[in-house]
Amino acid sequence: MKCIFCKNPSSESKSIEHIIPESLGNKSHSLPPGIVCDSCNNYFARKVERRVLESGYFQSLRFTQGIPSKKKKIPPQKAFISPNIEVELIKEKDGSNTVRVPTEVWNQVAQMKGCQIIFPTSGTRPEKREMSRFLAKIAVEAFAQRFVDKPHLINDMLNDEQLEPIRQWARYGNSPECWSFHERRIYDRNKRHNSDDVKNYQVVHEYDFLFTPQNELYFCVAFFGEEFTINIGGASIDGYKQWLSDNKEISPLYIDKRSNQSFNPTANSSLHSL
Repeated sequence: MKCIFCKNPSSESKSIEHIIPESLGNKSHSLPPGIVCDSCNNYFARKVERRVLESGYFQSLRFTQGIPSKKKKIPPQKAFISPNIEVELIKEKDGSNTVRVPTEVWNQVAQMKGCQIIFPTSGTRPEKREMSRFLAKIAVEAFAQRFVDKPHLINDMLNDEQLEPIRQWARYGNSPECWSFHERRIYDRNKRHNSDDVKNYQVVHEYDFLFTPQNELYFCVAFFGEEFTINIGGASIDGYKQWLSDNKEISPLYIDKRSNQSFNPTANSSLHSL
């Protein structure tokens, strides 16, 4: 067995690789040990996923939506008690919020007769290169997920020259220019959904592939309705933009999530019951 990223022997690897980080609500979409070696698994966790998850955008998203980390902790949210006292909001297990006040300003806050707490609902997005490598990593692993029961196809994937550039970009980031990706919102992050089997839920994340008439393969993933798309075979996203134009801007993940009709979740999704 060889790792799908570095291609080094990986039969002795013991780590399960989560295609989407557990800190983004993923508990079921993973690859068995050896598909991604322990070294690459650790590298992605420290150098790619952490940088994205610690951005203001994802910190705020995880706080407002109550998505815990691997250690079952919801990241705190920086906030201000008007006009300029910095505090932290802590989301408790029951969904309530607690304000953590620094010791040095506690007396000042305690003497306030009334105050206003201000906190952002969305923070600074990850840097483009970091987000692009994060998407590339997920795309390669999601592609491998389709063949976990067919070892000979995993070997074919290792030898596929068309996958080599995105594999190298995800693992080493060895391109002077950023691998382009497309992002847009396809429905509100707080939207409640209903399906035939599940009522009143949110979609934490979902992903799928799109094969266009121009023989281009794209990977689409959405987090609470924010869709990100990356080209598997090259750094250009122009073909996806053209596909959207030709198909009335619908999302490849579903025919149309923007309607008020109910829809059924795909197999590659994680739901958040309310």
